[in-house]
Amino acid sequence: MQGQPQKNQEPNSVDDWLRTIKHSPHILGHLIGYDELIPMHGKWISDCWDTTGSHGLMAFRGGYKTSSVVVTGIIRYLLFKPSSRILIVRKTHEEACRIIKAVSRAFDKDEIKALFWSVHGIAPRKTTDAKDQIMFNFKTDTSIEPSLTAKGIKDAVTGAHVDVVIADDIIGLQDKISRAEREKVKESIRELAGNIVDPGALTIWLGTKWAKGDGWDVIESFTDVWKYPESRFNTFIPKDEIEMKRKRLTPFLFAINYELELIADEGLLFQEPKYGHFDTDTWRTGEKVVAHIDAAYGGGDTCAMTVMSKTHAIGWVFEGNVRDWYGFIERKYREWHCSEIFLESNADKGFLAKELQDRGLRCRTYAESMNKKIKISTHLYQAWHDIIWDDQTDPEYMNQILDWRPDGNGHDDAPDSAASLRREAFEESTELDEGFRRQMAARRRRGYD
Repeated sequence: MQGQPQKNQEPNSVDDWLRTIKHSPHILGHLIGYDELIPMHGKWISDCWDTTGSHGLMAFRGGYKTSSVVVTGIIRYLLFKPSSRILIVRKTHEEACRIIKAVSRAFDKDEIKALFWSVHGIAPRKTTDAKDQIMFNFKTDTSIEPSLTAKGIKDAVTGAHVDVVIADDIIGLQDKISRAEREKVKESIRELAGNIVDPGALTIWLGTKWAKGDGWDVIESFTDVWKYPESRFNTFIPKDEIEMKRKRLTPFLFAINYELELIADEGLLFQEPKYGHFDTDTWRTGEKVVAHIDAAYGGGDTCAMTVMSKTHAIGWVFEGNVRDWYGFIERKYREWHCSEIFLESNADKGFLAKELQDRGLRCRTYAESMNKKIKISTHLYQAWHDIIWDDQTDPEYMNQILDWRPDGNGHDDAPDSAASLRREAFEESTELDEGFRRQMAARRRRGYD
C-alpha cells in the first residue's frame, strides 16, 4: 500500500489500514491529497457517517467541510458499504457535479485503488461515469440506482431510492440577499426531508448559516445540529488570516459565518431588496440608463459598478485596481446602452474619466462634498423600496448594501456607488423633502445613526 497517513506511523497491513481509517478518518483524506485535514475533521466524518437517521453539522467557513465530510466521507463509506446508493445535494446541480468529479478523481489514485483491491479483491472501476452519476463495479446488489447521484437543492428528485443523502452547502449568500431564494430553499428542504428520504436513511445536513430565517431554521426544527464555531478551533485558521477576514467582512457576516451567531440587525437600513428583470433595451423606450464607478486602486478595497434607470438597477463589485477592470466596465456600459457614466473626481483629479473617455465612454465627473454615511442613509434609503434590482446583480454587491450600517466599518463601495448615482442622475435637487428629514432625524434619535 502506498501513501503515508501519519508521520512515523504507516499501517503495515490491510487490517491496520482499516483500523486507522475507521478511527482516524482524516488519514484517508491525506491519501487523496487533502493534507490540511486534522483530527477535528476525522471527528466530523465519524460523527456524520458512523450513525443512522438525520443529523446536521454546521461549521465555520473555510473549515474544509466538503473535503472532509463529503468527499473523504463518501469514499470511506463505500469502502465499508460498497453497495450503498448516495445522493449528493448542493445549492446547484453544477456544484453537486463537482463533488462527483472530486470523488471520481480520488478513485483514479493508485492508493485508493490498492486500498479497495486489498479489501474487496477487485480494482475499483466506474461502470457508469457521467457528469452527475457514477456506478462502481464493486457494487454487489442488483439495484439499478448508481453508487453516486448529484442534484441541486431545487431539482426534482422524486422517485429516488437511496441509502444516504448528504446535503452540503445548500444555503449560501443568495439566501441572505433574497427572501424568495430563502423560501424556495426552505420548501425544498421540507420536500427532501419529508417525501424523498426513506425512513431511517442516513441523512447529513452540512454547511454554514447565512441569514436569520434561512433554511437552517427548518433543518434544526427536525434534527439535531452540531455546531463548530471558528473560536473553538482557533489554531486551524491562522490568526492573521482570521483578523484579515474580520476587517474585510461586515460584523454581521463575520459573526454568522465564523462564530455561527446572529447579531442584532436593528441598525441595518436596507432589507428585503425587490428583484426583477432589468431589460438591456430599456434605453429604447427613452428612459435614461446611466452608470457609476466607485473606484479602488489596490489594497483591500473593492471597486463597485452600478447601472441604473429610474426604476431598475444592477451592480457588481470586484477586487483590485480599477484599471484591471476597464474591459469589464466598458462591456457593461455598452451592454446596457448607458448614456453616460458618473465618476467622483476627488481622488484622482479626473484621471479615470480621461482613460474611460479614451475608450469611447461618455463620462461625467462630480466633486464629492457630502459625508458618505449621510449620503447612503438618505439618497439610497429614500429610494430603496422603489428600486427593482436585476436578478443577475452580483451577490457580493447586494451583500455590501444589506450589511451596511451607519455606524459600521465594513465595505461600503456598493451602497456608496448606488447612492451617488441615484443622487447625481435621478434627483432633481439634492435638497431632501421636509418629511424625509424628520424621518431620518427620528431614526438618529433612536440611535440608528
